[in-house]
Amino acid sequence: SIVAQLSRPDPALAALTNDHLVALACLGGRPALDAVKKGLPHAPELIRRVNSRIGERTSHRVADYAQVVRVLEFFQSHSQPAQAFDDAMTQFGMSRHGLVQLFRRVGVTELEASGGTLPPASQRWHRILQASGM
Repeated sequence: SIVAQLSRPDPALAALTNDHLVALACLGGRPALDAVKKGLPHAPELIRRVNSRIGERTSHRVADYAQVVRVLEFFQSHSQPAQAFDDAMTQFGMSRHGLVQLFRRVGVTELEASGGTLPPASQRWHRILQASGM
């Protein structure tokens, strides 16, 4: 299971930042984590395949792994957290709904995102696990 993989991480997984690991697991699940352990030869394809199986419930495109990481890093380094959400919509060309969907997918509530306060990666990961029934 994903929980078991993360509780005794492979050196390749341990090399990722918490935010990268959360984003990767959220977007690609176990196949993406396994791909990291094997040196990422097929990770992009696995992530695309998983995303296509999930399907989108809205007309807004949910961000890919790299965009999730860029948005998280943007928020964490923003000098005015209360303004980060509005600035991110402009910076990344996203609608409010699209940005909220991105954050929900990585364990951040709308209230936290709009206020510019992101919980630590461990708390986001716990929320992702709860939402997936683990």
